[in-house]
Amino acid sequence: MRPSSLRRLIVQVALTALLVVSSAAAAALAAGAATGPKAKVRGLLLHQVDLFNHSRWRPLWLTYTPRFRSRCPYRNFLAVETRARSALGRFSVRKITVRVTRARAAVTYELLARGVVVDRATPTRPDVYVRLSGRWYDEVDSHTGPGC
Repeated sequence: MRPSSLRRLIVQVALTALLVVSSAAAAALAAGAATGPKAKVRGLLLHQVDLFNHSRWRPLWLTYTPRFRSRCPYRNFLAVETRARSALGRFSVRKITVRVTRARAAVTYELLARGVVVDRATPTRPDVYVRLSGRWYDEVDSHTGPGC
């Protein structure tokens, strides 16, 4: 191998190693930043949207509080969510803010279907999440879903 080719190879390997190390460091920082209560609640909301968009109804139902689940049996939840998914298609969410007080979080956002706002959680009508045994759940409120 010629010396110039060898130098190029060494530089490429060094740059690749640097990229891998910096990516791992960035991922570690992001993971650390995402461990606070606000980040966990925001992550749960985004996870719920993803579950809805992929029609994963039982895992979605399990993101709600036991109180909600006792009031809305899975069979009813399944019927309501399936109808909503058929009528509206996929959701996206924007303008998310989370305010946490002890074991309660008030979340505001805009929920969009096909680019149109179909629901707004506002400061006077937030989506409420609660922490039970160290885990966050979506609580019964005006955004919990029609029919349940």
